[in-house]
Amino acid sequence: MLNYSEILSAALTLPPHERGELDEVLWESVDEPTDTGDNQPDISAAWRDQIARRSAAYLRGDLTAIPWNQVRDEVRVACLKVNRKGEVCLQARRAGKK
Repeated sequence: MLNYSEILSAALTLPPHERGELDEVLWESVDEPTDTGDNQPDISAAWRDQIARRSAAYLRGDLTAIPWNQVRDEVRVACLKVNRKGEVCLQARRAGKK
């Protein structure tokens, strides 16, 4: 069986449209009920609702878009700040520091 790093490396060699399809399949798998029988929320429906609300607000002019390059750079910086547990450290971002 492949480990996480091997799967990631292989996935990153896929063409963009296939990576997008893989992303969709993986995301949908997160929304499936677990074997533990817990009542997890419908993540996809919640995201669709959020996307619809934000899209409507953007079209009304209530929100402005942030360029992808800026978002990507901010995420990269945040991902470099990792605490001992391996969780992304966003304290600086939450405190309003950039």
